[in-house]
This record gives sequence, structure tokens and C-alpha cells, in this order.
Amino acid sequence: MRQSDSQRTAECTSKSGSKRRRTFLKTGAAGTAALFAGCLGWGDGGSSGSSESTGGGSEANGASTGTPSSDTNLSGTTINMLEYAAAQAEATRQVLPQFEEETGITVNLETAPYGDLISKQFTSLKGSSGSYDVIDVDVPYWPAFVSNDWIQPLNGMLEQSSLRQSEFLQRVWNDTVVWGGPDDYLNLDAGNVMGIPYQPNVLTLYYRKDLYDEAGLSPPQTLSDYQRVGRELTNPDENVWGMAMMAKEHESLLVEWKSMLYSRGGRFFEGETIKEAPFGISESWNPVFDDQTGVETLKYYKQLIEADYTPDGVTSWDWTNVTQNFIQGRLATGQAFSSTARVANDPDKSAVVGKVGYAPYPGSDVSGTMLRRPHYGTWSLAIPKNSKKKQAAWKFIEWLSSTEIQVERASYGAQPSRQSAYDQLTQSQNEVFRSSPEFFQALYDGLTQYGIGRPKIKGYFQWSSTMQKWLTRSITEGMEPQKALSNAANETRQLLDEQGY
Repeated sequence: MRQSDSQRTAECTSKSGSKRRRTFLKTGAAGTAALFAGCLGWGDGGSSGSSESTGGGSEANGASTGTPSSDTNLSGTTINMLEYAAAQAEATRQVLPQFEEETGITVNLETAPYGDLISKQFTSLKGSSGSYDVIDVDVPYWPAFVSNDWIQPLNGMLEQSSLRQSEFLQRVWNDTVVWGGPDDYLNLDAGNVMGIPYQPNVLTLYYRKDLYDEAGLSPPQTLSDYQRVGRELTNPDENVWGMAMMAKEHESLLVEWKSMLYSRGGRFFEGETIKEAPFGISESWNPVFDDQTGVETLKYYKQLIEADYTPDGVTSWDWTNVTQNFIQGRLATGQAFSSTARVANDPDKSAVVGKVGYAPYPGSDVSGTMLRRPHYGTWSLAIPKNSKKKQAAWKFIEWLSSTEIQVERASYGAQPSRQSAYDQLTQSQNEVFRSSPEFFQALYDGLTQYGIGRPKIKGYFQWSSTMQKWLTRSITEGMEPQKALSNAANETRQLLDEQGY
């Protein structure tokens, strides 16, 4: 396995953002919450689920808000955790009894689908006394949460902990949890560690090894290869299609188009960082996605949707539909996020168990250079500032972040964030589900070499909804790509001006 940056010692203070420092206006709590109203129906590649709560117990003890001490007896404490109702929550539910038995701390685990999750987080974080002691933070929300001073920095806790930053995938760490202060959230020299990454995702290619082997094909390296393979493996008589799209007006549309745009040398904003973490930071925040590369990419995207090797109806598909059709055997190749791997190898749910291969999402040859830039993002564990049980909350986060527990959670469909976990999980003798070593190698490569994160703007989801709207106008309503993207760029400028960029 390739040595990664995470095997080299690093300081908690990130220097990679020193040339990108800028002070932004702070969005008020009420204004920030309103910013996201009406656009919370989706998450980063996980399955949706109903809200539920498990656990119980007394609220006794554990009321201190200071830095945890190793000799503090927290037995009898009850903490509340809010987690996204997807693969990470199922994994947490499975290992939770071990933590409660070892520590005497009870964890009330509440899970919620994406829209409900974010609404609950905003409501709780704004109050002086919050409902949760540990929350599950999707990376696009960090700018809003940090700029509103809602999250407890973890630097002091890390200093007294057995956890070491250098043990995590550094590309993921730097892009996810290192932030500035509330009034200067992108001043990364401040080195505020706001969370612990625990569920990284990257858009990955899933393919039918049996169909590829029979046709003598290898996984596509470029988008052009993807089209060629798609044509060859399409068999309408068998209801098998060579490739899929996730072109519904949804976050899936934006991240799929983004992955193609960036692999063709494009970007969203002028001067945006795309070669080293942290990604998605611009000096000017001037949108440039309506340039020739953006227009040509949108035209290309529309061609793929209309191709005869793509199933009908993909303009109503998101990543969940791609996963479901792949595990039902209808797709020779599909693009999906990390939690798909386990369900694709679950004999109770999948028709393709033992037939699944994994590869990095295809890229493009740009002036002789191969560019792979699939979308990626990371969920992190954080402690709200208004929690009254920070010691117990930290103890739980620390425990969940250990190598042993990350490896165990991987067997239930979660993805680790520590180098040592990948060192184990990529070994053939350490299979935790069918073909899991191959999957974790592909995931590792995507996270450490290829993946590109989202723009780090406080109003990401309002902006994302704007982009989805104009992309859809072009894809399904026939608006010329140039006009659609120009309209999106104009609305982007207005939105960012209103937010003080």
C-alpha cells in the first residue's frame, strides 16, 4: 500500500491556507438558518431513513464543560448524539453496547434523514442549552457552524488524548476539520480543530466483474472509455445498461457534473484550490463555471443522459437510484458513494454479490495530463458549544475514532478515516464483507489521490440549489447551456455578495 501523507507527523495548525486568508462577514444565526430553508432534502450519498432514538438512562454526573481528564469518573453520565440515518448510524448502533459497557456512559442515539438532521442541528445549536452533546457534521456546514461560533474547538482535548492528527488521512483532515475563528473562518493559521473526521466518502466506480471479464474489458480510465465500455456492455434484451447518470434536480446532479467539470480542467470559482487540501477556497469568489469548459461539459453531460447505453428516466435518478439499479443487476457500471459497497455484497439485498469490482471514477486527458477529480466529502464528529457534557462527549468521540473500532464499524458499512485502519482493511486476509479489501483500496486511492471537495462558503446549500435549478433548466427544459450557466453565475454573484464575500 502506498505511503500517504498521514504517515508523516503534522502539527494541528494547518499552514496550507496561509496565502488564502480573508475576513468574511459573519452571518447571524437566524439568517444562517433561513439561508438553508427549503433545500435540505438530500445528503452526501447515504440512504435516507426515519428519525429514531435508541438508548436511555439518567442525566446524572458529567456536567463539566472543561477539558476532559483521564481520571474523571463519568460512569452514570448520559449523552445525546444526533447522527445521519445512513451507514454510519447503523455502524454506531452496532458498536454502541461495547462503549456503554466499558465506560458506564449511556448514549442516546438519535438518527434522522438528511433534511431533518440539519433542521435539528440548527435548532439545537442556536439555543443556549442544546439538545445534543455529539453531532454528525457534513463538511459543507462547517463554514456556517464555525462562523456562528456554535462548535467547541477540540485542540485542548486532543493535547491530552491518545489520538494524534498524524494518524488520520491528512488530506481528509486538512480539508475537513481545521478552521479559523468565527469572524475569519478561513484563516486556517488559527488551527482550530473543530471535529474528528470519521466517515469519508468519494464518488467511486462500481462495475460488474463478470460482465467485464466476459467481454475482455478493463475498468474505464477516462470518460471516453466509460462511454465505449457502456456501449459494448449494454444489452436491452437482458435489461442491462452500460452506464447510469444521476441527473435529478438534487445534489447528485451537481456533484456528478462537478466531477466531470473538474476532470476537464474546469472549476467553480476563480483561483479555487484544487490541487491540495483544503479545497474549495478562492481569493475572489468570482464564478467561472460559465466559461467554455463549463459549457462544453454541460453539453457532454446532456449527451450522456440521452445516449442509448443509459437507461431511460435518469433525469429522475439520484445516487440512491443508481445504487438500487446496480444491486438489482440492471447496470454493468454505476457511480456511487462508499456506503454502496456493503449493500452490494449483502446476499439479502443484492443480486450481484461476489461480482462487484471497484475503480477510481474516470477522468479526462487534458493536454496530455490525466485528471481524475471525483467529488468527495467527509462527515465529522463534533461537540456543540452549548453541550453541558463535553467530557463524556469527547470520550465517546475518542473511542469511536480508535483504529479497532473504526475497523469494526467498517464491517457494518462505515468508512474509516485513519491510516492504520486502511493498512488493515486493504489486506486480503482482513475481509469484513465480500471483496472488501479491493473496495477499501479503491476508497483509499480516491480519498488520498483524487477526490475534490466542495466550495467552502457559508451558504453552500442555497448556492447548490441555484446550480441544480439552472442545470436542470438546460437538461430537461432545453435551455442553451451557455444561458443556463450564465444565469447561474449571475445568481451566484448576488448570493455571495449578500453573504459578504
